[in-house]
Amino acid sequence: MTKAQETILFLARFNFWRRSNDNAAAPSPTEVGAAIDDAVNLLLRYDEMERVRYGLEDSLTRSQQDADQQCRLKETFINKWETSEQKVDRLQKRDDAMKAAIDQFCDAARKEQP
Repeated sequence: MTKAQETILFLARFNFWRRSNDNAAAPSPTEVGAAIDDAVNLLLRYDEMERVRYGLEDSLTRSQQDADQQCRLKETFINKWETSEQKVDRLQKRDDAMKAAIDQFCDAARKEQP
């Protein structure tokens, strides 16, 4: 079980105990505090990954906009008889490649987490 899973499980059990009318022994305040600290640290790392991901997506969007401008210029010289289906396939491949790059970056960021 990962640290995140352990923290989630502990906090879920603690919250259930806190809301129930059960007379079971209360968890140790030290354990509760440690679990809260772990949750905060996990959320901070998640937030950092999200900011990196969105920053990368913004960069890719700007790059895509620049590339789109260049493509529009080139497309004036491309065969004008290209079908709509061929255009959709070409654009879909480009979008899939960009999504794959974002996923690879996010996977690498997750692997670097302690």
